[in-house]
Amino acid sequence: PVVVKVESYPRHPFNGKVDFIAPAVEVRDKIKVVRVVATLDNQEGLLRRDMTGYGEVECGNKSLLDLATRRILRWVRVRFLI
Repeated sequence: PVVVKVESYPRHPFNGKVDFIAPAVEVRDKIKVVRVVATLDNQEGLLRRDMTGYGEVECGNKSLLDLATRRILRWVRVRFLI
């Protein structure tokens, strides 16, 4: 699931579903960007082409321990298991 808010309607969340996540990070003007394509509920017709905003992709619940050790585990996998 994804929730998107656009600058034109900051108090109106648009719910949707992720269709595609790019396999690589892009760098645009020194900012790292991951392209995500989603289908959004726009029954009211408020969303228009070229609107700007931000989105949150729900990735499930994570424990605090998982979040704290994720970087360490990734480093071990890259250094020793690949």
